[in-house]
Parts: sequence; structure tokens; C-alpha cells
Amino acid sequence: MKARVRRLLLVLAAAALLLDGGLLLAERLGAASLPGEDTAYFLDVGEGDCTLLVSGGSTVLVDAGTPEGAPALVRELKSLGVRRLDAVIATHPHADHIGGMEAVLRAFPVRSFYMGAETQSDALDAALRRRRLTP
Repeated sequence: MKARVRRLLLVLAAAALLLDGGLLLAERLGAASLPGEDTAYFLDVGEGDCTLLVSGGSTVLVDAGTPEGAPALVRELKSLGVRRLDAVIATHPHADHIGGMEAVLRAFPVRSFYMGAETQSDALDAALRRRRLTP
């Protein structure tokens, strides 16, 4: 039930971006700073999913791909101008969605972290404790 609510919130956020007219499908942008308009980046993390939502200077990262793709993901986020993440959402425990999450947590300050109990793993729990974030 909680997973359904989280997915619904993600869909609603994406719909709000579409209605606002600011949806952008990004492959590789060399932007030095985050855009002023609402934007969604569907980041290429190889096998898996990763979405960056930007609105009013706030950043939300949904999933983080695989551990193998984590270094490239961190570089991509930095190249887009990300300096901090206001929220990070781990949707479910498959490695192609949260495998790169530990690297993201090490690379950026994170204000809020959201995940369900089914998403927890020893490595992710340890990374959250080091950052003093609680799931």
C-alpha cells in the first residue's frame, strides 16, 4: 500500500511538471547551473532508472541506477549543476533502482530521504546512518 502511494506521488509530480510545460527529456547537457523552470531529467544510468526533478531551485532524485553506473551518475548530476538534493526517493529494492544510491548519498548533501521498509539494505542503511538520515 505504501509503495502504491509513493508511486502515485511520483506520477502526480511528473504530471504537474507536464501541465506546467516544463518537461525536458535530457540526454547529455553541459549546463553549469540548474534551470529556472520546472524540469525533469531522465538520466541514462545504463540498466535501471533515475529521474531528477528540478522545481524552483529544489532538486528531487528518484532512484539511482546500479552500483556500476554510480560514478557516471554522480558526474552527470554535478555537470547539471546539482550541489545538493532536497529529497531522494528510493522506490523499491531492485539493484537497478537503488544500487547507486550509496554513491549519491556520499557525493551530495541530502535534506530528506524517502523509502519503504522493503527498500532497505545493509549498505544503504549504513550510508543513511553515516549521513544521519533516517528512512
